[in-house]
Amino acid sequence: MPERGYAKIMIIWNPVAGRDSSGVDRENLSAAMKGIEHETREWKDGNDPREWTEAAEREGFDLIIAAGGDGTVCAVADGMARIESTIPLAVFPQGSQNFLARELGYPTAPEEIVPWILNQEPMNCDIGYVKEYDRYFLISISGGLHADIVDDTSRESKRLLGWLAYVYHGVPVLFRGNWYRLSMRLDGENRRWKSNAMVVLNFGSTIPGGRALPLSVSPLDGRMDVLVNRRGSFFDIAGLLAGRLLKRRFRLHRLAYRQVTRMFMTSNPPMSLQMDGESIGETPVTIEIRHRALRIVGVPQAPAKY
Repeated sequence: MPERGYAKIMIIWNPVAGRDSSGVDRENLSAAMKGIEHETREWKDGNDPREWTEAAEREGFDLIIAAGGDGTVCAVADGMARIESTIPLAVFPQGSQNFLARELGYPTAPEEIVPWILNQEPMNCDIGYVKEYDRYFLISISGGLHADIVDDTSRESKRLLGWLAYVYHGVPVLFRGNWYRLSMRLDGENRRWKSNAMVVLNFGSTIPGGRALPLSVSPLDGRMDVLVNRRGSFFDIAGLLAGRLLKRRFRLHRLAYRQVTRMFMTSNPPMSLQMDGESIGETPVTIEIRHRALRIVGVPQAPAKY
């Protein structure tokens, strides 16, 4: 019997999101699950992982392991939040970035991951909700420059270059100079800014240059962290990328920063948006935090302070 008493585990495996084309990590996962009742559902084109989360509730599974990149984990989390699942979600990281696994304290050696999962107490973490698109997000939403950089960075680039792929594809985006007039309502506070980039964070260091930012981000505090780049120049955004490269802090005085539970945002012209690494549409949007609405396996982290 596993250490935490899991009797039946569902594995949702995304073969496309693999850093490991040889199948070694899949073999490691299968070996670690030996003696534990489990079923693997392989995510292919046309499959909807939300259907599997519903099936997990009906069929008596007591743990779901999402094996893939951050996008895979977030898609499974969306399905679980949608039905208010009480089953814990765990991560077997297979992506090019694996932000969530790092934020949640997972070991990096594949053979250590499953034993580690089985020895951790699940925690209840926050998850965000976008009303207009009826979608939940676990990591972040961004618009403007950051969303454009994510859109322009291919899966192959991320596989080859890791997070440096965002730097490589981000430099041309910085010269486009798209500007928006944002109107925001932040927990009752009305603000207007001219901006070329905004980010809403649930987890901490999940944007290029995150450690250059003066934030205090936690997925346990019932708040989302909103950043708006106000009239920033090329050099302001380049500072974020430099912060990641040099591992140094850059105080960017043109950043507006708020911690809120609910926000409404519109813009002129409409701003394209990405959520957890996937394009979802454009403004206007209403975003709110659902406090500790998702059970996830990980080590509670202190707020990420930069």
